[in-house]
Amino acid sequence: MADQYLVMGSDLTGAGLRVRLVELADGSFGVAVPGPRSLTILANASRTATVDSPDQQNLCWRGLHVVIVVAGVTDTPSIVVKIQGKHAGGGYYDLLASAAITAAGTYILKVMPWAANVANVSAADLLPATWRVRVEHGDADAIEYAVYAALGA
Repeated sequence: MADQYLVMGSDLTGAGLRVRLVELADGSFGVAVPGPRSLTILANASRTATVDSPDQQNLCWRGLHVVIVVAGVTDTPSIVVKIQGKHAGGGYYDLLASAAITAAGTYILKVMPWAANVANVSAADLLPATWRVRVEHGDADAIEYAVYAALGA
């Protein structure tokens, strides 16, 4: 289904709110109101193995920042963070992958149509309807991190 736009309500100036009618994965419909949104993708924890976030539904946003906050490392851990889209067949494909992360700090990955293509940092692409974050561990050494997302129109 092609995106359908509706104008709902009005304020005293007569300006309407532009929203987008979208078809959800289950075949139902929803109304998406563009605007920034922040969420926790993976809560802070010490991890030693690869983890996939739950699927995230994108109702109206075109761009995404994924923020990885590494609080602590044990020995010599290494993780690669991937932003993945989900295709109609149910599989996942990489939109962007970070460089290996081995130290405490804050790391940001960006997927948005107006971004420059910079290896391991940003991708000039649209955020698909369903996406997730995958964190691949290079070894079994512990690394404590959290993953957050900021979505924008």
